Amino acid sequence: MGVIVRVACCRVELRETTLLVVNPLRTHTIPKSAIKDVSVNEGGTLGVWIDEEQEIQCYAFGGSLIDHFLGTSDKAERTIERWRSSGDTASKSEATPRVSWTLCPPADVAILLCIVITVTGIIWMAITGT
Repeated sequence: MGVIVRVACCRVELRETTLLVVNPLRTHTIPKSAIKDVSVNEGGTLGVWIDEEQEIQCYAFGGSLIDHFLGTSDKAERTIERWRSSGDTASKSEATPRVSWTLCPPADVAILLCIVITVTGIIWMAITGT
């Protein structure tokens, strides 16, 4: 359940001057001025390019079977491109993307409970000899 909830909380948010990419483990806050390109690869995964070598893949638009028929990754690419070309960009001093750990309390609690129950079971089996 924890893994499913972590995957379900993935998203891409357009804010006034930043793009927020929430992946299962890492969250990327990318200033509009730092984005060099947005593309969809042959597998249907949406990628945000910071420079020629650094791509941040968006897990929320990972090229699923549903995406194949609905084209959600392509729509997201066009939406981000329109957002990039509209309005002012952030100042150059804010052009560095930030990365942090993704917090998802329901998923984290479920995974923690699974670990606690497993460890308790192992200890119980070691004590009782069964």
